[in-house]
Amino acid sequence: MSERRYTDEEVAAIFERAAEADHTALPVPAEGKGMTLAALREIGREVGISPESISHAAEARGTVKYDGPFRQWTNGNLQALVEPTPSGHRLRLQTVKGDSRALMRWGIATLGVATATLIAVGVAGSLSNSGSVVGVGFMATMGLGMFAVGALRLPGWARRRRTQIEEVTARLVIAAETPPQGDRNAAGPGIL
Repeated sequence: MSERRYTDEEVAAIFERAAEADHTALPVPAEGKGMTLAALREIGREVGISPESISHAAEARGTVKYDGPFRQWTNGNLQALVEPTPSGHRLRLQTVKGDSRALMRWGIATLGVATATLIAVGVAGSLSNSGSVVGVGFMATMGLGMFAVGALRLPGWARRRRTQIEEVTARLVIAAETPPQGDRNAAGPGIL
């Protein structure tokens, strides 16, 4: 009796299920424990990844968290989430321009204080005092200015981040389509 042969699609599905099962079975290391870079290099060598690539990848800053099959990497306001799908994995990248958000919030708060002050001065009947009106006007102008500076910085920043995320995505697609280093003739999923 001849041994069964699997199609390319079946092979991909078998290895994907096996990899997911292996990953979900891995215990999360306790605080302060884990693996050394030398151990990671050895594992990489066993699966066809160069020690240099492992070292380079280990230099990445940020925090990695595992929640079952989900993986999350964060570094400041930048976040990457890898989640399983029926046909592979989905990568979600997102970031926030924190300083613009803060400026816009402070601007709204300052404008709110100016409005409340204007109402209080009006109720007290002191609107005839030009100093009060000028002070409230200055505060309102400052609030609008902070909000505007925060908002006007967003479009250029968003365009730069979109370009960067598209470049990262393109590199990941190329890496996913590139066979592992150990066997250039084999078609494989690369790093994904």
